[in-house]
Amino acid sequence: MRKDWFVSASRPAIINRAIPVLLLCALALLLSACQPAAPNTPAPQAHAASTPAPLPAKFYAGLGKPLSARPPSAYLPFVTVRFTSTTAYEQAVKLVIGLGLRPLYPCAGQGLRAGTPWASLDERWIYDLKPASNVLWVDGTARPADQPYYNTLPSDPLAAPDWLARLAAAPEVREIDAGSWHCPLLGGSKTAQFLGPQQTITYARVTFTGISYEQAVVEVSGLGYRLADPCYETASPHPAWRPMGQVASFATTGSLVLAVTEANSTQWQAQTRQLQGFVSLTAPYSVSC
Repeated sequence: MRKDWFVSASRPAIINRAIPVLLLCALALLLSACQPAAPNTPAPQAHAASTPAPLPAKFYAGLGKPLSARPPSAYLPFVTVRFTSTTAYEQAVKLVIGLGLRPLYPCAGQGLRAGTPWASLDERWIYDLKPASNVLWVDGTARPADQPYYNTLPSDPLAAPDWLARLAAAPEVREIDAGSWHCPLLGGSKTAQFLGPQQTITYARVTFTGISYEQAVVEVSGLGYRLADPCYETASPHPAWRPMGQVASFATTGSLVLAVTEANSTQWQAQTRQLQGFVSLTAPYSVSC
C-alpha cells in the first residue's frame, strides 16, 4: 500500500473500506456482551509451604542391625539416642529428663556398685565426639532377668510407660539404638565411690542462681541425681503420667527437687555445693502431699 493512499483516495473509497471493519468490531462487542459475567472471585493467594512432619526415629538393635520385634525397652537397660545436629547437649538432657529418664552411660553403669571408684555421669564428652556426635546414653529402665547386676538397680519411677514412643516422636531425635556398646577406659575418683543401690530414697532440694534450667539439670545429672516428685512416686493408686520436667517451678524458685541415686558418690553433698550457681542444699527434703 502506498504511503499517500489516505491523501489520494476519495471519501467514498474510505467509507467503503471502513464499513466491513466497523461491522466486525460491532459483532465482537455484541458477542462479548452476551457472555455470562465471570464470578467475582478473588485471585488465588499464595500459601506458605507447610513444614513437613518430622520423620520417625530410626531404631536399631545394635551396631546398625535391624530392630527385632521386641522394643528395646523390653530387654536392654540402656539405649543410645542420636539427636539432630542442631540440638545442643543441654536441650538433649532436658528432653530426656522430661520423660522421667536419666542420662546414664553403661560404662559408668558397669561400676554402679557400692565402693567402686566414682566417675562423673556428664556425657558432654560423648555428645561432642566426632564424627559420632550428638549421641546420648540413656537408662532404658529395663531390668533384664538374665543380667543379675542390672536387675538389682532401682527403677526410674518417673519414666513414662510409653517413654520409647515419646522419645522417638520428638523432632530432635534421629536414631535410637538398643544394641551393644564399647566402653573406653575411664578413670575414676581416688577419693569418692559410687553409693550403689540404696534401700531407701533420699530426696534433696538444690537451689541455684544465675544459671538456666537447662544448665542446672545438666549440672545435677552429671553428679548422678535424677529429678524427683515425692508425691507422684508415693501416691496410691498411681496417678496418670505427666511430663516430669520442673521448668515452671525452677523459674519461680530456682530450685530442683531431686533424688539421690546409686550413681551419686559418697561425697555427693560436697560435690553439690561446688556446682555452678549453687545457693543451698536441703537434704533430706520432705514435702507434704
